[in-house]
Amino acid sequence: MRSPYDGLSEGKADALHAEARRITELPPSERAAAVTLSAPDRDGHSRLATVVGNMRSPYDGLSEGKADALQAEARRITELPPSERTAAVTLSAPDRDGHSRLATVVGNMRSPYDGLSDGKADALHAEARRITELPPSERAAAVTLSAPDRDGHSRLAAVVSNMVGGMRSPYDGFDTAAASAAALAQATAEGLSLRRTSRPSQTGFTGVYRKRSRFRVTVLRAGKMRFIGAFGTAEEGALARERDVVQAERVAAAARVEARVEAEADMSDNSPIVMDWAAVRVAVRGCRALIW
Repeated sequence: MRSPYDGLSEGKADALHAEARRITELPPSERAAAVTLSAPDRDGHSRLATVVGNMRSPYDGLSEGKADALQAEARRITELPPSERTAAVTLSAPDRDGHSRLATVVGNMRSPYDGLSDGKADALHAEARRITELPPSERAAAVTLSAPDRDGHSRLAAVVSNMVGGMRSPYDGFDTAAASAAALAQATAEGLSLRRTSRPSQTGFTGVYRKRSRFRVTVLRAGKMRFIGAFGTAEEGALARERDVVQAERVAAAARVEARVEAEADMSDNSPIVMDWAAVRVAVRGCRALIW
């Protein structure tokens, strides 16, 4: 019988096994795509698919909904300091089978606490908890100011994001209907029209998508996707995005006016240009004032 490991060096065989184990930790509906994305060629795809097919996964025998719930709970637990995870798995698992499944997924998930000493992991957790107590609009800046380097920023942002997603902030769990209505009323008061998408979407708003209990907001600018923030309702996210878009449009309009004025001032023509430059400068300053 031919093995998918035949003809591979020990290092490549170990890498294949590790990748297959990672993929089996995904919900069943995501595994085929993960195998396709991970395999470098046809032979690699065949080997990886075979190993994945023969590995037992903690998601096996679960409905898609239960598999998603298992993954979400495991992800929540990996955000805890390492010293608290075992107890969290025991408390969360409803029975012996559930405990075994949850412990397996948690053990194979990568955590932002990995590689840190208990002291540093506890400090990271405490700082993330402090940041979740801030209003949502201030959290991103707080993460940036608090993180000592790129690795620290990535770890801290991941913990904060999952804490908020896990509804651990005093700003989470509020009356979403009232918050949505308030955001729509505020948009009307500011003369803003929240942009809706014609594509299939969970939220109905352009650039707003749901991740767990939060609504993440992005905008495409200069060919790059820019993250604006995460909000409690889709309407609040859409309002924040519209404000950002309008501000960018005002900045661009002011820059165009100023550039045109400078270009016309530099023109050398036999016919003198009659223009009230004082009025133009006032108009430019007015455009700039709108931005602020």
